[in-house]
Amino acid sequence: MGVPQLSNPGEATPSGSFERFSAEASVKLRRVFASRYGVDVADDLTSEVIEHAWANWDQLRTMTNPIGFLYRVGCSKARRYHRWGRSIHFPVEPVRPPESKVDIFLALRRLTRDQRVAVLAVHGFGWSYAEVAEILDTTEANVTNHVHRGLTKLRIHLS
Repeated sequence: MGVPQLSNPGEATPSGSFERFSAEASVKLRRVFASRYGVDVADDLTSEVIEHAWANWDQLRTMTNPIGFLYRVGCSKARRYHRWGRSIHFPVEPVRPPESKVDIFLALRRLTRDQRVAVLAVHGFGWSYAEVAEILDTTEANVTNHVHRGLTKLRIHLS
């Protein structure tokens, strides 16, 4: 299933169901927001963005990329979390072999936001480069660069 596309593109038409759209969009947006801003912020942002979608459903359901639009709305709403210097928190204790002294979550925090989102979306969630490019409103080449540079940094930090 692609990130920015609904499983049934006909659902984004005026006869589409908001409940179905919001259920599908919530899962996708929560994953991307957690990758970009951490889990502490992701749930709040997702709720705010879905509330925005409900208030603007008449306009939103006619868009070609409504999830990409909501992602941008969430990025704007996330600014208040960064103004206060809140750090990014990942959900659980890292799973690692006892002999390993590396922490994948600390290594992920060392990546830029775009690198972290691209690496997690492509390798963690299995989305294609095109799907990530569409939701981030950028080119596939840019996503490729973020993934390549992010993986290079991870290899350095985890070795």
